[in-house]
Amino acid sequence: MTKGGARTASASKAVAKGMGIGTFFNVLEEISRLDNWVSVDTVMSNLNFGGSRNETCRSYFKELWRYGLIERIEGKKIIKCTPINWKKGGRPLYRISPNGKELLSFPDKHRVFALAWLIVKADNKNDFEQLNKAFNAFRKKEVPLSMFEATKVTGVVRDSIKAIMYGWLEPLGFLDRTKNSTFKLRQEYYKYVNSFRSIKDAAPSNLSTEVSNDEIDIITIPSLDPVAPEVEKEIIIPFTIKNNSNRTLKIALSCNVYPLFIDRFKAGDITEYVELQSFEEKKVSIILALEEKAISESFKSAELGFFKVSYDSQKIVGALPTLFLTTKSHLHEINVAKLLSEIGYRPITLTKSDRPDMIIFPSKKEKDLERFLHNKELKILVETTSAERLSLQKIEDDLENFKEHTTKVLRINARRTLIIGNSLAGNIEVNIGRLLKKYHPFTIITVDHLNYIRKKIKERAGNSHSKIYSILTYDGIVDRAIIDKNLGTVS
Repeated sequence: MTKGGARTASASKAVAKGMGIGTFFNVLEEISRLDNWVSVDTVMSNLNFGGSRNETCRSYFKELWRYGLIERIEGKKIIKCTPINWKKGGRPLYRISPNGKELLSFPDKHRVFALAWLIVKADNKNDFEQLNKAFNAFRKKEVPLSMFEATKVTGVVRDSIKAIMYGWLEPLGFLDRTKNSTFKLRQEYYKYVNSFRSIKDAAPSNLSTEVSNDEIDIITIPSLDPVAPEVEKEIIIPFTIKNNSNRTLKIALSCNVYPLFIDRFKAGDITEYVELQSFEEKKVSIILALEEKAISESFKSAELGFFKVSYDSQKIVGALPTLFLTTKSHLHEINVAKLLSEIGYRPITLTKSDRPDMIIFPSKKEKDLERFLHNKELKILVETTSAERLSLQKIEDDLENFKEHTTKVLRINARRTLIIGNSLAGNIEVNIGRLLKKYHPFTIITVDHLNYIRKKIKERAGNSHSKIYSILTYDGIVDRAIIDKNLGTVS
């Protein structure tokens, strides 16, 4: 009997829900690092999955197995990824395959290109029946963004079409969002990826972000800050160009975006013309205008494209920085996590609907994450929102969810909640007394006040960890007076 009673399988090798490219590669890297036959439970405890339920981690193992990136053994026999073996339970062991080793030999910034090729090669009924049905539907018409509507159009069950659309096809460049709230298949891009003969051919050449010849040096940065296309209008790529010769050079600096990203920008390539006097160094920026489209959270950092510097008959080619696209809400969480780290509380980030956004703690002693989540070490659940104003309703929802987080799914043994907002609604302060009586201990603080704490830490090296902890565990709303009382005034 399966969970919730006997069910009819939705496909011969059904995809699990909750797919994300970043985690997909993290699991593969951990299997490779262990360099032996390993269980799902081992990897689950080593990575930040948390909890005793292993469905999510197991789903990543099975997808890696589907694409031939890991091998599976039962007893002493390596078994193939067939529909019958896919449905088997038990506790099989896995290890990285030669194909998996080849993929990991690529720079991290190139792996999504190889994965796109593997996806196309799995577009058949035997390897990935649900993917094949989805692609066939997309070839005929646009498909609604809503997973509820998409399942009617594609014939793929709700959780599976959600994973396929948001977890695989959109972040790998196969789908583009339209103004009609639909996904449209980029058919020419599909043909482009399918044209490669091997996984190796699919990955770009390994260029450097620092290139030169006898006369000129050109440098750009290795990676750009994370970007949310729904709120940011452009990305700026900085270059430093140095003329090492005693003559004037007139150069053309062009940037070309890879097909994976081409529909994310209003122009896929831009050229700037620069004149350098003898031994002159110049800083030049190329601005790429973003298409203002919301996206899923499943994107992974990847190399944006390549640049060319041309002058006279000379040509030098280098790599553009890596780019990580994400949602407005996820970008906000990334920035808050960075801020907490800078004040001495590096969080465990979770970002799932049935989990808190993050967990912070004074001192994590237990190496095993699952044991840590359930032991008596002090843990604070962090909830945040990218909304301009933190509402009273959002606060009450976060406080109510504390019961779910501490009793279900991860069953975190936490004592209080830290709620972070950009600004506070006017009715929050008058309701604090009622909330403190009704709920568990909690602290409310704004991003500005976290920045204020960071500023004090930089100015006053003597501010201790315990003083900051006393602020983050204050019952109610933290204001500047409370921060000044604990850390002193800032000049």
